[in-house]
Amino acid sequence: MAHLYHVPDTIYGPILTIPFESVLKVIDLGNDNNSRWVKVLMFDEREAFIQRGDIILNQAVISRDQIVPFSLQFLGLPYTWGGRSSFGYDCSGFVQMLYRQMGVYLPRDAKDQVKWEGLAPIEINDMLPSDLIFFGLSEDKIRHVGMYIGSGQFIHATVAENAPYIHISSLSDPEWNGSGKWIYRTARTLRKKNNA
Repeated sequence: MAHLYHVPDTIYGPILTIPFESVLKVIDLGNDNNSRWVKVLMFDEREAFIQRGDIILNQAVISRDQIVPFSLQFLGLPYTWGGRSSFGYDCSGFVQMLYRQMGVYLPRDAKDQVKWEGLAPIEINDMLPSDLIFFGLSEDKIRHVGMYIGSGQFIHATVAENAPYIHISSLSDPEWNGSGKWIYRTARTLRKKNNA
């Protein structure tokens, strides 16, 4: 998240807080690349200032190798049903955002993501970091998704485990190993043409 200010100073407080992936039009980058403040145009056509350290200009797509470290930046953000921003993500909104950073545009919901043709089925023992892991009542009734990060762990947005925020869980934990509410059903990897 980042704050927008009415003037190029933090003393008066922010006029608006915007979530990650917000797109703003840059009006003025300042005198040089070391300028602290950047003037931007907000969605309602008002001008505002944002600190240079809060923005990325011309953001590049990241690789599969970079996505796990990138995902860890979101640990602790709140779970929000239907959430699709850093103000709060749900499970499918979170993995959708992560894959978007790799230039891959997943469907919105876990039940649709598991069926998307850009992903291929993979055995759980063959998963690599950045593969998706799906849970539900059956393979036709998927209710939850997370991203595998290696060593039997996955990162996800959930209310399970009395932890209503983005956190890391283990496939060996009772909640996720099939003896609890969430039953592992299948895993998916990017098809070769989509690998970043």
